[in-house]
Amino acid sequence: VNKIKEPFILEEESREVKIIDNGYYILEYIPLNEKYICRIHIDEEKNVIERFFIASKENKIENKIPTYEDLKLSLVCLEDVAKIYNLDLINDLMDKKEMSFEDYQSALETIEKITKELELKSNFIFNLNYDKYLEN
Repeated sequence: VNKIKEPFILEEESREVKIIDNGYYILEYIPLNEKYICRIHIDEEKNVIERFFIASKENKIENKIPTYEDLKLSLVCLEDVAKIYNLDLINDLMDKKEMSFEDYQSALETIEKITKELELKSNFIFNLNYDKYLEN
């Protein structure tokens, strides 16, 4: 992020978390063989601030551009806490038959898998060598 008018700050777990500001980075990771995407917010000192996961229906490349279909269920991970967002939304979409049962189940399973990996503190996403994508 080169120049913005003001920082983008979210309230997470009763604290303000600045995720975008001048000199910050946003890295979007879209693994083709998985059903999620991950946005990693990184500060000017190259410290990870937040990992934001979104369950996806399918990740693919169209016209040399990575794409995905957002299933609306997400997981925000700070260093010491993870929180699921939009569970009420996808339950409502399911109740109104605006989301298929398969997509609903896939979204829940994907976020559950990511949550378990975070609890285990495995190398899942944490060993992504994002430094090579940042300016030195």
